[in-house]
Amino acid sequence: MNPLALLLAKLSPLWQRLDRHSAAWMLATGIALLFADTLLPFIGHGLHVLNEVLESIAVHFLEHVFHLHKRQADLIVFWCSFSAAVYLFWRLGKQLCHLLNNVCLNIQSNWRAYFASLSLKAWLWLGLSLVITGKLLFICASILGLF
Repeated sequence: MNPLALLLAKLSPLWQRLDRHSAAWMLATGIALLFADTLLPFIGHGLHVLNEVLESIAVHFLEHVFHLHKRQADLIVFWCSFSAAVYLFWRLGKQLCHLLNNVCLNIQSNWRAYFASLSLKAWLWLGLSLVITGKLLFICASILGLF
């Protein structure tokens, strides 16, 4: 049997457990990681051009409908855009704080559950490895003249 058939046979049960949404996110993440150096500036440039077009449309709308001067319409569009950006970043910041809080709580609970399940032998090995690591770091630091 060829290696490709073996790989597909191993991946088939995993692929069946994934739904399409997860697979699409994994594919998008892989593409973003592979092509981030060219993809991100391209996306940023596209969003900047889209922003400029929408601002230009809003300025022309304000000029013709409300008979404002170009400078007045520019100021109104700027302050409205600035207010919307501040609100958007505030909302995203709150959601990011909640997400990071949930991640930290999950890590803490998993960490506590892991250490609660350790036996005495595992605790001794962990303590011994930390002592040895500390001594090695002290020796290396003293050789380098840090102490």
